Amino acid sequence: MITMEFLRRPVLVLTGLLVIAGRATAKDDLSTVLLVERPDHFILCNKYQQRLTPDEYRQLPAVLPLVVVREFDRLNDGLTPCLSAEVDGSPMYLMRAGDGLFARRGNGGSTITCRNALLLGDTVLLLGREALRLRPAGAGPVLALTPRVRAVRLFRSAGQTFVRLLSGTHAGAGGWVVLPESPEGSTWVRATAAQGQRPDAAAITTRLLPLITGANRALASIYAELSPASSGGLPSPVFRLAATEDSLICSVEPHAMSGAFAGSMKAMLPECERALLGTGVRPRLSGESIVIPLH
Repeated sequence: MITMEFLRRPVLVLTGLLVIAGRATAKDDLSTVLLVERPDHFILCNKYQQRLTPDEYRQLPAVLPLVVVREFDRLNDGLTPCLSAEVDGSPMYLMRAGDGLFARRGNGGSTITCRNALLLGDTVLLLGREALRLRPAGAGPVLALTPRVRAVRLFRSAGQTFVRLLSGTHAGAGGWVVLPESPEGSTWVRATAAQGQRPDAAAITTRLLPLITGANRALASIYAELSPASSGGLPSPVFRLAATEDSLICSVEPHAMSGAFAGSMKAMLPECERALLGTGVRPRLSGESIVIPLH
């Protein structure tokens, strides 16, 4: 027999997992950012405090900026030491060894701590009227940037701005550039969706897939804990991303259970927004689904 308590329990737990505490964005709100070069050589856990899968490691940039929440923390087991942080507003945990140093899963890699960093997170157009060069946070040559490159300004620290390039020859690279604080000069302006090409369905799916995969993994784990007698043999619902002619739609299957997961879908919306930061795409709630317009 399927009870209301059975339906309510996974919904409430998943909603709690998906709700992310917002960070203040006032200019005087300074943070500590840890730049992790070669993050695949460190032990990282996702927001569910599960170790990243090989696929999740492959999706990380060569230099991963972690906004530090607590430098010395422990996982929910109360035993495992870690650094707790956020990536695009979503929790991530960097494991520490018994000596307090960061635990590793391979040789190589390094970390740089940037204190008193001003978080930015906006998309800009680097005009190229003045010579701009990107200095990598880790190993690698200094890159000369071509005019009209789009980039996300992630944060500013010690007079320099850490950016992630979105277009051009070096798209995907991250590093430091020297930019004036005001966009009124000849170096950069804030970008709008009209100044760049919107991503296609495949690019949007690539950004959203880790989020949906993680939510489904958490949901499957919750249902696995329920006894057959409690579940009545009902299979675990899943979040699906389906394409239509002009949009992508994230919904719950089976559809008969979508109403019970309305709160989880609402909690997932801001995470979708963060995953699509800098693309000009604005997901929205529509009924019991999230709609991501393609045009």
